Amino acid sequence: MKILLNNQWLDEQSAKLSMLSDAAMFGVGVFETFRTFKGRKLFLLSDHIDRLLLGATIIGIKVNFSHSAIASMVERVCHESEYELQRIKLTAWREGIAIYSSELQIDLEKYKGITAKSVVQSRSLPEIKSTSYLDCHLSYKKAIDSGFSEAILIDGQGLVTEGSRSNIFWTDGNHLFTRESGVLPGITRKALIQLKQSRVLFESISLSELCQKKEVFLCNSILGIVPIIGIDQFQIGSGYPGIQTEQLSQLYNEICQK
Repeated sequence: MKILLNNQWLDEQSAKLSMLSDAAMFGVGVFETFRTFKGRKLFLLSDHIDRLLLGATIIGIKVNFSHSAIASMVERVCHESEYELQRIKLTAWREGIAIYSSELQIDLEKYKGITAKSVVQSRSLPEIKSTSYLDCHLSYKKAIDSGFSEAILIDGQGLVTEGSRSNIFWTDGNHLFTRESGVLPGITRKALIQLKQSRVLFESISLSELCQKKEVFLCNSILGIVPIIGIDQFQIGSGYPGIQTEQLSQLYNEICQK
């Protein structure tokens, strides 16, 4: 694997940070993970870079590359890869910007619906995508080890916040709902909120209330929209992807491919 570090190509063995770096000692850094589509198309790249730069500012990292320079570096990595469909990771530390890509591999069975495990866990800075990722990592591992595909994070009041690596939506009648604050401002989440074809309302919801909804789905920039057909021991709706979820997923996929 080749890594572009501060706009210089390095192999995996040479791309290193000091063990005394804030990134290694305290997890001080921010990152973005996104994908390419057919024709190496990058969807909403500018939004990802905006979020990265905002997150860096919040935690006091000075990024010495402009928005346009970072975009050019991402494009460079994208076009140097041997793969058309790629998973790209962009990271910012005090030491600079690192970008690499790998082949995108998605289990298409997920789009038939997944099950999720509830985990009582809150993130200290949910508004940024931080490399200090232990809370999400351990929640996700707990879910996977228990036979689930994702963890749904629950706060101290028993309210649903987000997935360990996703945002959560649910339906009620013809409307979509999601939590307004205390969650990562997801790029796919933002795209869904801005769709003219769907009206999204903001609401806080308890785990027990969420389990009673007819349709629940997660979204992120790699998978897009994925139906949740079960949470803990509870079945969601009919136990199959709902009509609104499928229609929204089709629309979102069409937009990504344009």
